Amino acid sequence: MNPLAPLILIIDDDHQIVDVLTVSLETAGFDVVAAYDGKEGLRAVYDEHPHLILLDISMPGLDGFEVLDHLRLVTDTPVIMLTSMGHDANR
Repeated sequence: MNPLAPLILIIDDDHQIVDVLTVSLETAGFDVVAAYDGKEGLRAVYDEHPHLILLDISMPGLDGFEVLDHLRLVTDTPVIMLTSMGHDANR
């Protein structure tokens, strides 16, 4: 990892999406850490202190909204919510 590069945490249970995002973001010069469920993601936030979090909404266990509720109790790190839900009402 480059200590000067911004760190992005991806929290998503879909390994293929994580792989694509990781390659794209690293190519753009970011450092990337991945977590594959909500609990692992919360631990990574405490351990890694990312500059940005990409958070999937639909995950087993803690979903993205529950993770965001926990995050907002301890950090104001920017979060971008990811979803594969296609309907406008879901967005």
